Amino acid sequence: MLPAALLLLPLVLGPVATPAAAQGPGSPTITITGLPTFGSGGVLTGQTSGVDPGTHAVACYVLLEGYGFTIKPSFAAPLTPIQANGSFFLNPVTGGSDAYSSQYFVALVPDTFQPTPVGGAATLPMSAAYLATDRIERFGKTLQFAGREWGVKEVPAAVGPGFNHFSADPNDVFVDVQGRLHLTVSFHDGFWQSTEVVLLEPLGHGTYSFMTVSEVEDLPLEVTLGAFLWDSLGAGAPSTFNVNNEVDLVEHSAPGAAPSPMDSQFVVQRYNLTPENLFPFTVPDLSGAPLLSHFMAWRPDQLEFRVGRGSSTPFDVAPANLLAEYVFDHDPSALHYVPTPGTETMRFNLWISGPDPAPGTLAKVIVSDFRFTPETELYPLGCGVNPASSLVVLGGAPALGQTLTLGVDDPSGATAPGAIALVAVSGQAAGVTPCGLWLPGLGFGGGTGELLVALSPVPVIQLGASSWVGAGTPAPVALPIPANPALLGKTLFAQGALIDVSQVNPLVGLADGFALRIQL
Repeated sequence: MLPAALLLLPLVLGPVATPAAAQGPGSPTITITGLPTFGSGGVLTGQTSGVDPGTHAVACYVLLEGYGFTIKPSFAAPLTPIQANGSFFLNPVTGGSDAYSSQYFVALVPDTFQPTPVGGAATLPMSAAYLATDRIERFGKTLQFAGREWGVKEVPAAVGPGFNHFSADPNDVFVDVQGRLHLTVSFHDGFWQSTEVVLLEPLGHGTYSFMTVSEVEDLPLEVTLGAFLWDSLGAGAPSTFNVNNEVDLVEHSAPGAAPSPMDSQFVVQRYNLTPENLFPFTVPDLSGAPLLSHFMAWRPDQLEFRVGRGSSTPFDVAPANLLAEYVFDHDPSALHYVPTPGTETMRFNLWISGPDPAPGTLAKVIVSDFRFTPETELYPLGCGVNPASSLVVLGGAPALGQTLTLGVDDPSGATAPGAIALVAVSGQAAGVTPCGLWLPGLGFGGGTGELLVALSPVPVIQLGASSWVGAGTPAPVALPIPANPALLGKTLFAQGALIDVSQVNPLVGLADGFALRIQL
């Protein structure tokens, strides 16, 4: 931490401003142009336009993960003046763990505006007086997991949940050579250190899924694994009962650690609003077979949770493997609120939820996969062998009497334009879903492909083919769904393919696939 005198120096000296008249006409704008180095002191800089600097100012809030939003530079002086050339600068690192803030928000306001002087607010203070705003989210460290970028929560002071210190040490939180996420709780540098990762993009309605491959039922009594949605801004909450849109896809703890004799639970916050906001269940002994599949489908009026042993899609968890399932319907008359999408993001954490663990304790959880599809009745198949986005949804839905249009593509460009695109549909999957069978010679360009639909003994329907024009332009293939009530709730498995007819011996390249649950 830099000495206070050095942190204040830029504010005393400030940038040299060239005298200028009031800014010209145009819509008001504000832009953050510079931030302090993560973990140390420094100045936030920015630029405004479209207003008179003499009668306007800047309000700034910063977010420390697990603590909340605080106004900067201080409660006593909450507004920052604008220089004659439209620039502004302020010190957002004034004490505590400010240097580890992950979000910076600035608003252009009249200089008579009185901002909310918050410290640790659960949501970002908003106002109709904001003429323009800008926001930047950044983490000191990020990692790549399941094809997406995640920020690593790092706060050296005790913050929520549970007044934990959160570590970004690569020995504490990392992705291994198999692409699996490791979260730990351990003691070093004088403190117990918990871990958390934050997806750097909101996803909204759709199906969320992940797998754990460690014995979550055998965690130390004081430690909890959380997989949850959280909106730091509070932008989409339908009521004051859940201002951060928190939905816990699951919490796994030792028996007796949760607010019930059970060791796990699904939660729609606030957990104590009604008995139905919390659904507890027990995970059996996972010794020798620790793999669990977790799913949550988020619809506008419903949340559907499911956990099963082994690997599966959300639609075909075998009854013998199903550990828990729960449906939470939106019903304001019963104080049941399904959140409206805002800026919530997916998070995983492993944290101390009780007294400090016993000396020498090391808790670890391994998350092997994370998937999302914006459709709640479609689930992506494949485990990274076939190119990502080689089968996409172009329109429609897997519903009775409707047509679902899928697009087949080779994003790698290994297939020659003019190839024939087709989709095969089967009542069974090949391999253990969501993964398939690796077949040399059936990948794009003659490499290894992953077969995702079973070719026998069930019938396979080959849908109408179309011509593929090249990478980035999926060839449409229509899947008409018969209006047959017998299909309702059934799961079909679809996979795309391209036949490269430019070769003397045409090559078949396998694309990715979807599991489809037929709906009304």
